Amino acid sequence: MVDRSRPGAEDLSAKQKDLLESLDAKSDREVVIIGHGYLEDALCAMLDALFVEDAEETAKRALPGNFLARCDLAYALGLVGPKMLIDLRRLGQIRNLFAHRWQTLRFSSPEIEETCRALFHGELIADGQALDARRRYLKVIGLLSTHMLGKVSSLKHRDRGNDFRWTAWDTPSSFVVTEGNKEQD
Repeated sequence: MVDRSRPGAEDLSAKQKDLLESLDAKSDREVVIIGHGYLEDALCAMLDALFVEDAEETAKRALPGNFLARCDLAYALGLVGPKMLIDLRRLGQIRNLFAHRWQTLRFSSPEIEETCRALFHGELIADGQALDARRRYLKVIGLLSTHMLGKVSSLKHRDRGNDFRWTAWDTPSSFVVTEGNKEQD
């Protein structure tokens, strides 16, 4: 995984409105790359909220290295539901199409338009209105990142695990579990 510092949930929440508004003036490729980067930071902030508080460096190495693996982890931990997982995967597909093709790609391209139309949360946002693919994409990015960042406040860092000591004369069933400075047999 590329080691880069990620903004915290508070910083992401504070900048969300300005970021999403600034994307109006960007090209379709810029919208997808920047919007997806923001969504990925929100996903990481949500996952980071569960890690042991003083294990920042370990958590950076432990966090899966790609977006789809992080989405799967969030689902496995019960942080996102099945429809949100499907939308996150679709957003990842859109990002990969824009990032890995040298040809000009637009939201009006049939493949992108179809994927945006299939976003479950796009229907919630559209509320009967006809949204073009770009508008739907941006609104879904905003909705999902808001959900993830809102969830951070309800999550609790995990407690640090217990160590155990096992000496050569101990049998596997008689090892000693230590908690802090206190030992228990």
